[in-house]
Amino acid sequence: MYQKFLSRHNEKIICQVVDCGEDAGRSCNLAGANLSPLPSRGRGGHIINIEEHSNMQRGFNIYYCDFVHDASISSSKPEFLAADRLVPLAEHLLAAQDNYLGVIDSADTILQFYLSGKNMVVELLYPEGKGLLQTKMPMEEGLALLGSLPDVFDETLLPGASFIG
Repeated sequence: MYQKFLSRHNEKIICQVVDCGEDAGRSCNLAGANLSPLPSRGRGGHIINIEEHSNMQRGFNIYYCDFVHDASISSSKPEFLAADRLVPLAEHLLAAQDNYLGVIDSADTILQFYLSGKNMVVELLYPEGKGLLQTKMPMEEGLALLGSLPDVFDETLLPGASFIG
């Protein structure tokens, strides 16, 4: 497991990597981008040029359960998925009634998607565990929402949703 801390500095992104498996002075690979070491002693940071940063895709941590294919990712150990892969995954998962998909934003707010009849149910779960907002929408509308998610989720994503406490 690694942690990363990004900040702008002289047109570069500094990325402090903890437990990346490589000593300072060696390169490492983080999310598919080759990072060069920062000059330091022992374990240290790595640096990546902004031009190279485009290799690091925008995405979200996700969890899901696919009962049809007996596949899942636990909500307690979500995994990163590129944003452009959310809709294809949802199309696959939400072909069956009991399957679900959870998408987690940078503030640990969750959007959870599952089917109810021909509609998609979308729930906005707050990280504090103080209830949720829920709405139903046509499948096409739910997929469009998944395809255009902002980095941080809030109630404006689900106009007309009901609060369930």
